[in-house]
Amino acid sequence: YPDQPGQRALAVKLVETFDGVLGPKARLWAYYQLGQGVAGQGRRAELIVPYAGKGAPPWERAFLRLGWSPALSLINRAYGCTPERAVKATARIDEVFDAVAERLAAKGPWLAGERFTAADLVFAALAAPLVGPPEHPFPAPDLMALGGEAAETVTRWRTHPAGLHVLKAYREERGRVVGQGDSAAGGAAASNGSAPTGADGWDGVYQP
Repeated sequence: YPDQPGQRALAVKLVETFDGVLGPKARLWAYYQLGQGVAGQGRRAELIVPYAGKGAPPWERAFLRLGWSPALSLINRAYGCTPERAVKATARIDEVFDAVAERLAAKGPWLAGERFTAADLVFAALAAPLVGPPEHPFPAPDLMALGGEAAETVTRWRTHPAGLHVLKAYREERGRVVGQGDSAAGGAAASNGSAPTGADGWDGVYQP
């Protein structure tokens, strides 16, 4: 987090907003689209199993290949993934992306000032499943492969100024080593209870 009190308060506020709004809506939208499956083809195991089975033992991957579709149905039920809620989630994500774009245009190049901070880290991590940065440390379902409206929406988010900010954050900051004295990135965010844990704060739970 920034050392300057005003910028620090702003970063904290942005992180709380992203955690409370963007994260839940992004997960709901992604799970709903995966539950709908590929346009005209239905659900496809190859979009789910390699991602969900990453690092799992062979028996677990075999079980997952047999039971991935019922498991996805349970997840959709738990998240309340309905067409109506997916539409509302899309609208809320659009609002967050527009607000981020406005802030960057007015106050950029980063969300809380001149430096990359926890606000940028958390936004990028939560929005990554919607944008698909190539530097992301975890394999994830390729939502573009769903085709149809889902692919169109991902393309729109990916080319949105806020989506471009996500790509920039992963491209320029993902591989940066965060020193103990650098309060701008993951370690400080983790201490606030709002960011994923890991060597640099990116390797965490912000995935759909």
